[in-house]
Amino acid sequence: MSSSQSSALEQRFELTKRDSTVRKEIVAGLTTFLAMVYSVIVVPNMLSAAGFPAESVFIATCLVAGLGSILIGFLGKCADGNWLCHFPYCVYCF
Repeated sequence: MSSSQSSALEQRFELTKRDSTVRKEIVAGLTTFLAMVYSVIVVPNMLSAAGFPAESVFIATCLVAGLGSILIGFLGKCADGNWLCHFPYCVYCF
């Protein structure tokens, strides 16, 4: 990654202020992605067992995870998206 790309990331996400690096953020992003993939599979299965249509829950989970991650990442300057996949489950069940 070039220094201009690194400085752009630094300016946007304040990595030094948060005691992070580009490498740490990439590893965290991959970890979050894998957790979301797991949730996209598990949440529809759980809710379909409760009587909800699995296809609709799958689509809702994907949309919430994807759009929510974009909003949190760019508007909130935060990379934590794990809670997004569980949000539809919480709304439907509680």
